[in-house]
Amino acid sequence: MSRYFLPMLLFCLFQPLVMGLSVEKRTLICPITNRPFQADIIPARTGSEVYRGVAEADMGTDSDGCRHTSGISEYALFVVTSPWSYFSALSIEWDERGRFRGFLPQGFSEWIRGRDGFNSELVMDRGARWRSANERARAAGEPAIPPLADWEMPQSAMPVEQRYRLAIASYVRRRFPSSTIAKVALNGAWAVRMQMNRPIFHARLAGGYEEVDHRLQRHVTPGEEFNLEKWVAVYRDIFHNARLTDAGFFVAGNTYLGLQLRVGDMEGVMNTLDRLQNRFANQNRDGFDALRVLVRGQRTLITQSYIPFLEQAGMYFKRAMGNEEIPRPRLPEAVLAVAESHRRLGQNQSAMAWYTTLARMSETQPQIRREIRAAEAVPNSQAPYLLMLGWRADEQIAALRRQGVEYHEDPVGPDAELTRVIIHQGLGSENFTNPRWEPVIGGDRSASERLLDLTGKAVLDYHFRVGTWPNSLDSMWVDGYVRDRNAMNRFHCPVSGERFRYLPVPDPAPPNTVLVATAKPVPGSDGPRYGVFLANNTIRWVEEPMLPGEILSPASGR
Repeated sequence: MSRYFLPMLLFCLFQPLVMGLSVEKRTLICPITNRPFQADIIPARTGSEVYRGVAEADMGTDSDGCRHTSGISEYALFVVTSPWSYFSALSIEWDERGRFRGFLPQGFSEWIRGRDGFNSELVMDRGARWRSANERARAAGEPAIPPLADWEMPQSAMPVEQRYRLAIASYVRRRFPSSTIAKVALNGAWAVRMQMNRPIFHARLAGGYEEVDHRLQRHVTPGEEFNLEKWVAVYRDIFHNARLTDAGFFVAGNTYLGLQLRVGDMEGVMNTLDRLQNRFANQNRDGFDALRVLVRGQRTLITQSYIPFLEQAGMYFKRAMGNEEIPRPRLPEAVLAVAESHRRLGQNQSAMAWYTTLARMSETQPQIRREIRAAEAVPNSQAPYLLMLGWRADEQIAALRRQGVEYHEDPVGPDAELTRVIIHQGLGSENFTNPRWEPVIGGDRSASERLLDLTGKAVLDYHFRVGTWPNSLDSMWVDGYVRDRNAMNRFHCPVSGERFRYLPVPDPAPPNTVLVATAKPVPGSDGPRYGVFLANNTIRWVEEPMLPGEILSPASGR
């Protein structure tokens, strides 16, 4: 049987049909240099389907939501990097024609080209990878590649962990919301985890794959679905108990390493790396240098990429919660991401605090879960998603308690203030009031008009999509129709700091119906005026205050 059959266990055995991702090769324009480059991306429509779980995870899904597939890694395609500047961003920031449609702050291009940006790394990498590509072309008898100045470094030449690291640095510099940076970091961790669960093809390992494959046959049932718990146990036994050749020991250990990352056993991961390193440390026979390099590369990938990505994901998710960037309906998933990041980093006390927070959130239906347990039952396959998140948190809490981690009904520790606000005060809901938040003030009438226009258009868009007027301005954010409420000053006038006036109006609304209005007059060249956004998608400035639902006379205002 071929060595390609299995390092991460029989990729094509368990599922007769794998739903493939729709991947397109596109020409994108670097926003720093305006030079085109090629990249494989997942089209936006397919990307949204992937996030809804449509893509087939034929190798199972991890407890934090990372999907594993025997096909293309979706996470490896979410971020693209310009080979001309090392500018990196999510592929959805380019339109269908390859034009970059995102925002770059003033001075960003100078930063990325400068000493503090990516230029030094770019110059060093381009030179080294161009020389390697040249040598490969000569060895294969292929035509010489273009000169260095014209050579387009392919996306595959830039490791996925490097592309995510550059993307995170770019988004931080571009002052993106913490919630966006957190998601990019989490996807970076998942991309590395996917990579760690893929085979390493090396001539030195050919016999090792055959050897381990032979030992797996007794555990394989044709047509069975992938079971992570089963294969963790199988590989643990092979790696620790079987008498293996050096190549077989590496293959078994490296596969077991990837499975340990999937279950979140960081202590076990480090122990496995130590065993692999010790096996080859003092060997001088032919081929051991290659095995030592492979082990060192895996350790570096985990310690310098995977662990930092998890740390950044947890940090930025918590920062996003504190900034009220995440509306309440999406908060349970963010809480789970933080809990999982802590657990997978071996920070069990912090993990306990965040699992407890998830378990106590009303959205996860604690009382129903208690009743199910009292009946010695388990949720059925039709149980609500958020209830299942709470059930998963219960299981992790129980496992941590068995390990001796202390449990507190109200979480304690460095994040206690944040977790208690989530549990007891409804952080992320439209009724939550953050005493620490203050609106931005000091703008002029044009700033007020811009924000009034954005708010009114959001109201119209909500009405167009839903068929009714929003209950409140904040409800548009909670319901997901306004992506970043903070960027809109939480619907407060940037001149006075007062919240815009809004009430749902009767349907149908005449064109001159006031939908949104300023609460206080805004100074201007014509004196103080009240701004009103009308149902006909226009703004008028009037001398007297108006309320939502009132009809503006055609002769009023300007």
